[in-house]
Amino acid sequence: SSFLVSIQLSHAKELPRDIILYPSPGNPLVIEEGSNIIEIDLSDNLNYEKVYLVSTSTGKRIFLNFLWSENELEVFSIEGEISDGLYSIRVQLEDGEELDIPGAIWVVPREKGSMRVAFVTDIHLSKGQVSELNGRKFNSLDALSTLVDYLSIEKYDLVISGGDNVDKPGDLGMYLHLLKEIERLSLSGIPFVSAKGNHDSYEYFERVLAPPEFSLSVNNLKIVFLDTREEIGKPSMESLKFLETELNGTEKHKVVVMHHPLFNPWEVRGESDDCPLDKLYWSWNREEAESFLEILKRGGVELVLSGHCHKHSLFKCEGITFLMGTSVASSDRPEGERYSFYELTFSDKGVEIKEIEVPQKLIIIDREDAIIFHNCLEELEGEFFIRNGKDRGEYYNEEYTTIKVQEFTPLGNYIKVEGKIPMGESSLVFPTELGNPRIESVYSYPREPTTGPVEIYFEVSGPVKRVFFRKKELDEISDNLYRLRLESPMRCVNVTLEDVISRKSEFRVCLFEETKENEEGDLDPMIIVSSLVGSLIILLSSLIPSGRKRDL
Repeated sequence: SSFLVSIQLSHAKELPRDIILYPSPGNPLVIEEGSNIIEIDLSDNLNYEKVYLVSTSTGKRIFLNFLWSENELEVFSIEGEISDGLYSIRVQLEDGEELDIPGAIWVVPREKGSMRVAFVTDIHLSKGQVSELNGRKFNSLDALSTLVDYLSIEKYDLVISGGDNVDKPGDLGMYLHLLKEIERLSLSGIPFVSAKGNHDSYEYFERVLAPPEFSLSVNNLKIVFLDTREEIGKPSMESLKFLETELNGTEKHKVVVMHHPLFNPWEVRGESDDCPLDKLYWSWNREEAESFLEILKRGGVELVLSGHCHKHSLFKCEGITFLMGTSVASSDRPEGERYSFYELTFSDKGVEIKEIEVPQKLIIIDREDAIIFHNCLEELEGEFFIRNGKDRGEYYNEEYTTIKVQEFTPLGNYIKVEGKIPMGESSLVFPTELGNPRIESVYSYPREPTTGPVEIYFEVSGPVKRVFFRKKELDEISDNLYRLRLESPMRCVNVTLEDVISRKSEFRVCLFEETKENEEGDLDPMIIVSSLVGSLIILLSSLIPSGRKRDL
């Protein structure tokens, strides 16, 4: 199986495009409100009983009746009326199992004014992509989660990714994590589309999201996605023929998205109408660039979006705007760049581009026992969705935040919250059985320090937010592992653990059998930890193993 009824992944044996080739989570089918026919490209090996749509906002089911097959597509009629919004496709198999393709159908009003689109690029999902902002450590999973929350609160119409959605091409776990975030976006009615980056493997990108090249047409906006072929760094001749064909439409706004840029963002900066053909990205030559630009001009392209370099650049070339985006989360960030995304507003006046400093000035960290808000952007008000994990229910501690639970979603897998996120730091706290913060183990390097500098490592558990020594926050090396550096060995030190609602507990850490005098002196490789709020004694049963320090 691949999905449960509540759009919750269970296995990766079957991924979305193993079930339905089109539409898919990264390439939705756009239909107008009131349509009564829908075409779906089902897998040839799929034996199903029925197919229906599920509204991601209301949970309403709309059944589809099979009519005929045409050009490898299954044609269905829509039973009843379908209103605007985002829908998942649900397939019921012959054995009764139900499989979901989240956010695959986008029903749009017949007439829509301006569109507000978010362009994000180079997410590089990986637990190892750890960065720091304003003294707060976060990884690329936190950055993407923050983006989803912010885009939901601000009610964007569409999210475009410039590629490199994951950091390691073969990391299926990160593709599945991305799919869960697409599910959360779909609850707010926001579709997701993506170009393929050089860090996105062909296998998993195509099985989870979309083909490497496709187009999307919605209202007066046409978006064409090109494959720049991993390390080759530019589209093929076949891709350019595909582009020419796709640009034959009459849409007012035409956008091309490709991961590698045409120009070198380190050399081309600022607003300009010049065409710097002497400042191309290394993968292009002048003749290829001139041919590509001619196709763009003939096709009436308004905007070209790229990523890859993690370097911001925005300029015009012969009336075409080129935007090369900075990374939204990668720890490989050029000096001076911000962690940002771009707001693109398409209207009768053209396209307006605005850089939004999220997650640069806003981090929302979802932990098991709390959601922690670090907000230096602006006061926010709206709704977003959080996962319904262990110990999460109707019981929330609302004393420490203006955010509160409003209702459970019809899909049952997430919880809808609504309210204000104030400036500064705040938390939404869940009741858990984790208890108070505590130190589980302590070890030192060198393992038997007598003189000179010493590093002490603490493994903590419980709802710990920060760890302090003498009012200085300690480094978090990895999840729940902290490091304290001392210039010379000390008998005992006092360490303060701060929990998610800012309550503090002080622990006394000693690397020897503590005497009545508690004076400083030589160290012994036995560890004793005692708490002012409760006693905790840990004997160092095994000293730091060989190679442990390298693993840190």
